[in-house]
Amino acid sequence: MRYAVLACVVFLAGACGDRPLPTAPSTPTSSPEPSAPAGPVSYKLSGVVYESGPNGRRVLPGVPLDISKEFQSWKPQTSSDAEGRYQISSPSGSELKVAAEVPGYSQPCRAGVVLTADTTLDVYLVPNTILATSGIPASMPLVGPTASGRVVERTPEGLRPVAEANVAIDFSGGMGWAPSATTVTDAAGRFMLCGVSNLGLGHYILASKTGFALFYEPLDLARSSTHEIELTRTR
Repeated sequence: MRYAVLACVVFLAGACGDRPLPTAPSTPTSSPEPSAPAGPVSYKLSGVVYESGPNGRRVLPGVPLDISKEFQSWKPQTSSDAEGRYQISSPSGSELKVAAEVPGYSQPCRAGVVLTADTTLDVYLVPNTILATSGIPASMPLVGPTASGRVVERTPEGLRPVAEANVAIDFSGGMGWAPSATTVTDAAGRFMLCGVSNLGLGHYILASKTGFALFYEPLDLARSSTHEIELTRTR
Protein backbone atom coordinates (compact mmCIF):
# COMPACT_ATOMS: atom_id res chain seq x y z
CA MET A 1 0.00 0.00 0.00
CA ARG A 2 2.86 2.37 0.82
CA TYR A 3 4.38 1.74 -2.59
CA ALA A 4 1.05 2.54 -4.33
CA VAL A 5 0.80 5.90 -2.56
CA LEU A 6 4.41 6.69 -3.44
CA ALA A 7 3.81 5.82 -7.09
CA CYS A 8 0.77 8.02 -7.15
CA VAL A 9 2.74 10.91 -5.70
CA VAL A 10 5.49 10.40 -8.29
CA PHE A 11 2.90 10.27 -11.06
CA LEU A 12 1.23 13.46 -9.93
CA ALA A 13 4.54 15.26 -9.64
CA GLY A 14 5.42 14.27 -13.19
CA ALA A 15 2.06 15.40 -14.45
CA CYS A 16 2.47 18.74 -12.72
CA GLY A 17 5.87 19.17 -14.25
CA ASP A 18 4.42 18.94 -17.75
CA ARG A 19 1.94 21.77 -17.05
CA PRO A 20 3.18 25.41 -16.96
CA LEU A 21 2.86 27.03 -13.62
CA PRO A 22 0.25 29.76 -13.44
CA THR A 23 1.64 33.25 -13.43
CA ALA A 24 0.41 36.09 -11.31
CA PRO A 25 -1.79 38.52 -13.17
CA SER A 26 0.21 41.45 -14.47
CA THR A 27 -0.45 44.84 -13.01
CA PRO A 28 -2.11 47.04 -15.66
CA THR A 29 0.08 49.89 -16.85
CA SER A 30 -1.42 53.18 -15.72
CA SER A 31 -2.07 55.82 -18.37
CA PRO A 32 0.00 58.98 -18.03
CA GLU A 33 -1.76 61.79 -16.20
CA PRO A 34 -3.21 64.34 -18.64
CA SER A 35 -1.14 67.46 -18.75
CA ALA A 36 -2.63 70.58 -17.25
CA PRO A 37 -4.28 72.83 -19.81
CA ALA A 38 -2.13 75.66 -21.01
CA GLY A 39 -2.92 79.14 -19.76
CA PRO A 40 -4.70 81.70 -21.92
CA VAL A 41 -2.88 82.52 -25.10
CA SER A 42 -1.71 86.09 -25.22
CA TYR A 43 -1.25 88.18 -28.32
CA LYS A 44 0.39 91.51 -28.84
CA LEU A 45 -1.63 94.63 -29.54
CA SER A 46 0.44 97.52 -30.81
CA GLY A 47 0.15 100.65 -32.88
CA VAL A 48 0.88 104.33 -33.19
CA VAL A 49 -0.93 107.31 -31.68
CA TYR A 50 -1.33 110.14 -34.20
CA GLU A 51 -2.48 113.72 -34.10
CA SER A 52 -4.54 114.55 -37.19
CA GLY A 53 -4.67 118.14 -38.42
CA PRO A 54 -5.31 120.17 -41.57
CA ASN A 55 -1.69 119.74 -42.68
CA GLY A 56 -1.50 115.99 -42.17
CA ARG A 57 -0.69 113.87 -39.18
CA ARG A 58 2.17 113.53 -36.73
CA VAL A 59 3.00 111.06 -33.97
CA LEU A 60 2.00 111.92 -30.41
CA PRO A 61 4.39 110.77 -27.66
CA GLY A 62 3.46 110.32 -24.01
CA VAL A 63 -0.24 109.69 -24.58
CA PRO A 64 -1.80 107.60 -21.75
CA LEU A 65 -3.97 104.76 -23.07
CA ASP A 66 -6.77 102.80 -21.45
CA ILE A 67 -6.88 99.39 -23.17
CA SER A 68 -9.89 97.55 -21.79
CA LYS A 69 -13.19 95.88 -22.60
CA GLU A 70 -15.84 98.01 -24.25
CA PHE A 71 -17.92 98.42 -21.09
CA GLN A 72 -14.99 99.14 -18.80
CA SER A 73 -12.87 102.17 -18.07
CA TRP A 74 -9.60 101.96 -16.18
CA LYS A 75 -6.54 104.01 -15.43
CA PRO A 76 -4.08 103.96 -18.37
CA GLN A 77 -2.09 100.71 -18.62
CA THR A 78 0.49 102.10 -21.01
CA SER A 79 1.54 105.23 -22.90
CA SER A 80 2.89 105.98 -26.34
CA ASP A 81 6.68 106.24 -26.49
CA ALA A 82 8.85 108.96 -28.06
CA GLU A 83 7.84 107.70 -31.52
CA GLY A 84 4.16 107.54 -30.69
CA ARG A 85 4.19 103.73 -30.43
CA TYR A 86 2.46 101.61 -27.81
CA GLN A 87 2.41 97.88 -27.13
CA ILE A 88 0.59 95.57 -24.72
CA SER A 89 -0.31 91.87 -24.47
CA SER A 90 -3.88 90.77 -23.79
CA PRO A 91 -5.77 87.46 -23.65
CA SER A 92 -6.84 85.95 -26.97
CA GLY A 93 -10.37 86.73 -28.05
CA SER A 94 -10.75 89.81 -25.87
CA GLU A 95 -12.91 92.53 -27.36
CA LEU A 96 -10.89 95.61 -26.59
CA LYS A 97 -10.97 99.32 -27.15
CA VAL A 98 -8.03 101.70 -27.02
CA ALA A 99 -9.08 105.02 -25.51
CA ALA A 100 -6.86 108.05 -25.05
CA GLU A 101 -7.61 110.88 -22.66
CA VAL A 102 -5.48 113.92 -23.34
CA PRO A 103 -6.53 117.44 -22.30
CA GLY A 104 -7.36 119.53 -25.36
CA TYR A 105 -7.83 116.49 -27.65
CA SER A 106 -10.72 114.24 -28.71
CA GLN A 107 -10.81 110.77 -30.28
CA PRO A 108 -13.64 110.99 -32.84
CA CYS A 109 -13.14 107.48 -34.23
CA ARG A 110 -13.43 104.50 -31.90
CA ALA A 111 -10.36 102.23 -31.91
CA GLY A 112 -11.72 98.72 -31.27
CA VAL A 113 -10.55 95.19 -32.03
CA VAL A 114 -11.29 91.52 -31.33
CA LEU A 115 -7.83 90.25 -30.50
CA THR A 116 -7.24 86.77 -32.03
CA ALA A 117 -3.68 87.30 -33.28
CA ASP A 118 -0.91 89.86 -33.06
CA THR A 119 -2.69 93.01 -34.18
CA THR A 120 -1.80 96.57 -35.13
CA LEU A 121 -4.32 99.26 -34.24
CA ASP A 122 -3.54 102.94 -34.69
CA VAL A 123 -5.25 105.68 -32.69
CA TYR A 124 -6.09 109.13 -34.08
CA LEU A 125 -6.62 112.21 -31.94
CA VAL A 126 -7.68 115.67 -33.08
CA PRO A 127 -7.11 118.95 -31.21
CA ASN A 128 -10.38 120.35 -29.94
CA THR A 129 -9.48 123.74 -31.40
CA ILE A 130 -9.56 122.19 -34.88
CA LEU A 131 -12.79 120.25 -34.26
CA ALA A 132 -14.43 123.44 -32.98
CA THR A 133 -13.59 125.38 -36.13
CA SER A 134 -13.43 123.05 -39.13
CA GLY A 135 -14.46 119.61 -37.85
CA ILE A 136 -12.64 116.34 -38.54
CA PRO A 137 -9.61 116.97 -40.78
CA ALA A 138 -9.12 115.02 -44.00
CA SER A 139 -5.91 113.51 -42.62
CA MET A 140 -7.89 111.33 -40.18
CA PRO A 141 -9.15 108.03 -41.65
CA LEU A 142 -12.89 107.52 -41.23
CA VAL A 143 -14.34 104.09 -40.41
CA GLY A 144 -18.08 103.46 -40.65
CA PRO A 145 -20.71 103.39 -39.40
CA THR A 146 -20.85 107.00 -38.29
CA ALA A 147 -23.05 108.94 -35.91
CA SER A 148 -23.29 112.55 -37.04
CA GLY A 149 -25.56 115.56 -36.78
CA ARG A 150 -25.68 118.83 -34.92
CA VAL A 151 -26.26 120.16 -31.42
CA VAL A 152 -28.67 123.09 -31.05
CA GLU A 153 -30.57 125.06 -28.43
CA ARG A 154 -34.06 126.51 -28.72
CA THR A 155 -34.28 130.30 -28.45
CA PRO A 156 -37.08 132.84 -29.04
CA GLU A 157 -35.55 133.38 -32.47
CA GLY A 158 -35.53 129.66 -33.26
CA LEU A 159 -32.90 126.91 -33.09
CA ARG A 160 -29.34 128.11 -32.66
CA PRO A 161 -26.21 125.94 -32.99
CA VAL A 162 -24.23 125.12 -29.86
CA ALA A 163 -20.52 125.28 -30.59
CA GLU A 164 -17.84 123.46 -28.59
CA ALA A 165 -20.28 121.02 -27.02
CA ASN A 166 -18.81 117.66 -26.04
CA VAL A 167 -20.36 114.65 -27.80
CA ALA A 168 -19.47 111.06 -26.94
CA ILE A 169 -20.63 107.48 -27.24
CA ASP A 170 -20.80 105.55 -23.99
CA PHE A 171 -22.60 102.48 -22.72
CA SER A 172 -23.79 103.77 -19.37
CA GLY A 173 -26.95 105.67 -20.23
CA GLY A 174 -25.65 109.17 -19.74
CA MET A 175 -23.16 108.57 -16.96
CA GLY A 176 -20.21 109.17 -19.25
CA TRP A 177 -18.61 105.87 -18.26
CA ALA A 178 -16.24 104.09 -20.68
CA PRO A 179 -16.57 106.45 -23.65
CA SER A 180 -15.39 104.85 -26.87
CA ALA A 181 -15.47 107.89 -29.18
CA THR A 182 -15.46 111.61 -28.37
CA THR A 183 -15.61 114.87 -30.27
CA VAL A 184 -16.45 118.57 -30.06
CA THR A 185 -19.02 120.43 -32.15
CA ASP A 186 -17.90 123.06 -34.64
CA ALA A 187 -19.19 126.62 -35.00
CA ALA A 188 -22.34 125.33 -36.75
CA GLY A 189 -22.99 122.78 -34.01
CA ARG A 190 -22.01 119.88 -36.28
CA PHE A 191 -20.24 116.72 -35.14
CA MET A 192 -19.23 113.28 -36.40
CA LEU A 193 -18.22 110.11 -34.57
CA CYS A 194 -17.01 107.07 -36.48
CA GLY A 195 -16.27 103.36 -36.09
CA VAL A 196 -19.25 102.93 -33.79
CA SER A 197 -20.39 99.43 -34.84
CA ASN A 198 -20.09 96.06 -33.06
CA LEU A 199 -19.92 97.51 -29.57
CA GLY A 200 -22.04 94.70 -28.15
CA LEU A 201 -23.88 96.43 -25.30
CA GLY A 202 -26.58 99.07 -25.32
CA HIS A 203 -24.89 102.35 -26.15
CA TYR A 204 -25.93 105.97 -25.90
CA ILE A 205 -24.98 109.19 -27.58
CA LEU A 206 -24.14 111.77 -24.96
CA ALA A 207 -23.91 115.57 -25.34
CA SER A 208 -22.88 118.08 -22.72
CA LYS A 209 -21.69 121.62 -22.21
CA THR A 210 -21.32 123.81 -19.15
CA GLY A 211 -24.54 125.73 -18.56
CA PHE A 212 -26.75 123.12 -20.27
CA ALA A 213 -28.58 120.03 -19.03
CA LEU A 214 -27.00 116.72 -19.99
CA PHE A 215 -28.52 115.04 -23.06
CA TYR A 216 -28.40 111.34 -23.90
CA GLU A 217 -30.41 108.90 -25.98
CA PRO A 218 -30.02 105.27 -27.15
CA LEU A 219 -27.90 104.79 -30.25
CA ASP A 220 -28.62 102.27 -33.01
CA LEU A 221 -25.22 100.89 -33.98
CA ALA A 222 -26.41 98.75 -36.89
CA ARG A 223 -26.08 101.57 -39.41
CA SER A 224 -24.92 105.16 -39.82
CA SER A 225 -27.29 107.61 -38.18
CA THR A 226 -27.99 111.34 -38.02
CA HIS A 227 -29.00 113.15 -34.85
CA GLU A 228 -30.52 116.51 -34.01
CA ILE A 229 -29.58 117.07 -30.38
CA GLU A 230 -31.33 119.86 -28.50
CA LEU A 231 -29.68 121.09 -25.32
CA THR A 232 -31.57 123.06 -22.67
CA ARG A 233 -29.93 125.83 -20.68
CA THR A 234 -29.83 125.46 -16.92
CA ARG A 235 -28.97 129.09 -16.27
